[in-house]
Amino acid sequence: VKGGTTKANSGTTVNVSNNTINNAQAWGLFVNFFRNINVRNNTVNMANATSVANTVYGIDVSSTYGPNSIMGNILNLDYPAITTSGFGLRVITSDTSGPLENARLMNNIIRVTAPSGNIFGLALSTANYYTVAHNTVDITSSATGAYAGSFTYSSASFTEIRNNVFTNSGGGRVLFVSNTNNIPIFDYNTYFTTGSTFAARTTPASPNTFASLIDWRATFVDFNSHFARPSYTSATNLAPNVADPNVWNINGRGVQLGFANSDINGVSRPVFITDGVPDNGAFEVSPTVAPAPALAFPSAPVANGTQKFVVGVDTIASIIWGTNAPATFSIRQYSGEKGPGINASAFTYFYYDVTVPTGTSGYFFNYTYRDSWLGHFSVDEVLIKGAQSTSPNVWTNYNGAASGVDDLLNTITIAATNGGGLFTAALDGVSLPVSFLDVTAFKQANNAFVQWTVANEISLNNYQIERSFDGVQYSAINSVLTNGSNSYKITDANVFASSTAKKVYYRIKAVNNDGSYTYSKTVVVQSDKDAPTLTVNAYPNPFIEQLQIKVVASTLAATTKGAVVLRTMNGNIVKQQAIVLNGGVNLFNLTDVQSLSSGKYILSVYYNNEIVSITVQK
Repeated sequence: VKGGTTKANSGTTVNVSNNTINNAQAWGLFVNFFRNINVRNNTVNMANATSVANTVYGIDVSSTYGPNSIMGNILNLDYPAITTSGFGLRVITSDTSGPLENARLMNNIIRVTAPSGNIFGLALSTANYYTVAHNTVDITSSATGAYAGSFTYSSASFTEIRNNVFTNSGGGRVLFVSNTNNIPIFDYNTYFTTGSTFAARTTPASPNTFASLIDWRATFVDFNSHFARPSYTSATNLAPNVADPNVWNINGRGVQLGFANSDINGVSRPVFITDGVPDNGAFEVSPTVAPAPALAFPSAPVANGTQKFVVGVDTIASIIWGTNAPATFSIRQYSGEKGPGINASAFTYFYYDVTVPTGTSGYFFNYTYRDSWLGHFSVDEVLIKGAQSTSPNVWTNYNGAASGVDDLLNTITIAATNGGGLFTAALDGVSLPVSFLDVTAFKQANNAFVQWTVANEISLNNYQIERSFDGVQYSAINSVLTNGSNSYKITDANVFASSTAKKVYYRIKAVNNDGSYTYSKTVVVQSDKDAPTLTVNAYPNPFIEQLQIKVVASTLAATTKGAVVLRTMNGNIVKQQAIVLNGGVNLFNLTDVQSLSSGKYILSVYYNNEIVSITVQK
């Protein structure tokens, strides 16, 4: 499917969907020179009983420029050997920097088999501004030039790779990245190979191979990713087997993505942190079996010693035993699941099941969590304590000095634990008043938009938006439940079409769980003043040494001065920088952020007395 011969004469839009392509010789599907492509729900089956000498492609997307969508495709390539190269899905020379959002490569199932071939499951080369999420990719090859995922870039790509499954069932390598400095986000993925080399890169040159995910994290990526065997139904069917304990290596292992609201089969997927945790790969699953016990080191408790428990390659818990260590101890990690019998309106999405002999007590217990599991506690993380259930539907909190949290290492500590049972997170019950950092409102067409940013969003239930046409009498027009984002926006649709008022007044009422409330300042929207639309994104997020801000001003008519402000979640300003905005895409670097403490921050862009805020992580 070819739309032109150069970028200048590329076709505008092409939809290639719902096709089945069998036994092509070289290309199953080739899409070339278009500005906007939708390649969805295609099935490509390519196989040969003998070795092939030519390069083969399941789907090949080349020279495309626009808000591309490559979703829901199923690719099966089976060869005894490929003497050149084989690609399940390749995207090459694709620049989508113009649209408001990244191109999306999502919910694809890719399987490529050539035991001695240089094969690639998913390969991106100079494909900028892509979100690669919720794909299930498996290759079978032991060749050193074969990779389940390959990402080749010579400069910053603004590509993010999250919530995928990448495996090599042939014992070969899993990942190749040409330059680890040019991909801002690798995180919350599931990886696996039985081979001795996990990943490779070209630049920096030393080291250029990585034996394990632990080694790979030295490149400042994949801190929340998981290395363990997933549960495929069979070697040729990558759908998860929900009766295999390995299904827990994908269940609840992802991070919430606002646009990824369903899997390849249309099953609902959580997009807000309070709604649950998405599963990795193309499928949402519901396990019917318990997870396997974590591996213990040493295998049995030792008096006055420390015992660690590992799932995949990560230590998920540790015990410091006293003089009376039990003979046995086991622990299972339930990722992405609410603790059984929790009736509170606020909770997290993880728990541990501990089996220990009766009478065991007084041990020092550390157990870990991931940020995506925090559920209703995402903004209250520093207040987290341990909680235990030893009887069905009955939970007890370890409040005060009995328990603590390290929100940098994501570890909960219980100083003197009694018995076994289920363990999760609870809040200590300390409430802090909400602080409105900014409240703004502006007009576009006949609509008014109200947005606000807060700090200390603890023990809040909802926000009520109140409107007045005279600045005296107010009435509620909308309400928004707290979701942990610290930044909110609502639309008062057609308010200027149904009213002759020259000014409309708005204020926000923050309502606590106990019914108490506080008001924001009042903001005014004038009927004769339209404001431009801005979209703000930050890369990488989480950031370490640098933070690039992308501001798309789609309706900004003239050059406008503004500012970028970075605040702590308590509202303290830690960085601010003057900027100049032009219509279209604006890129800014926020410098000297490497010295900031780890944690969450509020990033705000100010312009024309308006503000847009997002949350970022250090």
